Amino acid sequence: MKSGRLTISIALLLVLAAGLAVPVFAAEKVRLTFLAHTATEWNNVLKRHISRFEQQNPGVTVEFMTVPHKDLNTKVLTGFVSGTAPDIIGVYGPWMNQFVASGYLSEAPDWAVKDLKENFVPAAISGATFNGKVYGYPQHFGVWGPIANVNLYKKAGLAFPTTWEELMAIAPKMDKRKADNSFEQVGAMLNTETDGSWNVITWANILSAYGVSIVNEDASAAAFNTPGGKAATKVYAALSHPDFGKKAWDMFTLGRVGTYFHGSWTKATSPKGGWPFEIAALPTLKGDRISSAGYVWYWVVNNKTKGAAREAAWRLIQFMSQDPQYIEIYREINLPPMTYSLAKQIESDKWTSTFFDTLKLMKPYYSLKVPNWEEIDLIIGRNLEWLAAKEITVDQFLKQTENQVNKALKRKT
Repeated sequence: MKSGRLTISIALLLVLAAGLAVPVFAAEKVRLTFLAHTATEWNNVLKRHISRFEQQNPGVTVEFMTVPHKDLNTKVLTGFVSGTAPDIIGVYGPWMNQFVASGYLSEAPDWAVKDLKENFVPAAISGATFNGKVYGYPQHFGVWGPIANVNLYKKAGLAFPTTWEELMAIAPKMDKRKADNSFEQVGAMLNTETDGSWNVITWANILSAYGVSIVNEDASAAAFNTPGGKAATKVYAALSHPDFGKKAWDMFTLGRVGTYFHGSWTKATSPKGGWPFEIAALPTLKGDRISSAGYVWYWVVNNKTKGAAREAAWRLIQFMSQDPQYIEIYREINLPPMTYSLAKQIESDKWTSTFFDTLKLMKPYYSLKVPNWEEIDLIIGRNLEWLAAKEITVDQFLKQTENQVNKALKRKT
């Protein structure tokens, strides 16, 4: 049920609770609808956050709904077009441009903008800012980085690499092959499964380390067919092992990969019974510069949600993003903190603090100026699969991908 269908007249009082400004909705009832994508551990934490908010705000009730990740964009777009979209929605960063341009999203109130600027890492607000206005609170960041099997490095007597060049020199020393020449152990391996945008994010991170972006500043043309882009793409091709397919993760969990590349949540997704060896997050590898490319998911508020319901919606998504709540996300899913204060609280956790250092450097791998970014993702992802499978060369990849991306950019609306 949309809040826009309700006639609400509510006096809004602010009180201090746990050191935070918490709204109390004590007159007529406010009912909010909330949509997220299905992820069991994540959703369980969100339900606790919502329940806690309802307890502190007895005038508010929240109907929490989920849909599978693959169906979320269609569900949200259909809801916006038909006027039945929920009050609060979790959306992927590349969708923000289209939703803002179409007038679907509520602009953040001044107090939320102040909170985001003062307390969160820069990427929290930059990825939700369009034409100088802010349209969302971060729900989580996808931060990518090198993860080391400490035992293999110790056994090989090798130091951890600090640059891509060092990694490319060290990794082959840890390779082991079977009699049939297939790999028994790999010094370094990218996750190159055919899994949506993930291959593009992986490639974008290597590009970023070499000072290269996927598109130029005004998003008018591809920007990766350069000497730096070629060097980065050679690294991607060399560390891809498509023959493993979905067994790449199994290779790592079995202790047969020296350096694997994935997100901070890797630690929380350990094999049943825990990791059989020691793992560590490594500092972001350097090329020509230290950098990181990642993604942000946002909580946004439907622009059709009005009055006290809109205020309650923004207060709820702020509530979920604050330290007392978000520390549960960190503990249970190992997502890095979004605020400097939470990072300070858990700085002794070297795994998470390393990913937080990477997060402070992060910029979205996608361009905020491209409304059809998912088309760009599909183009690049398909060509990366061909590159990894050695069906095309690095030069062929750069040329044909550049041409296809440029055509897609001309189609942007």
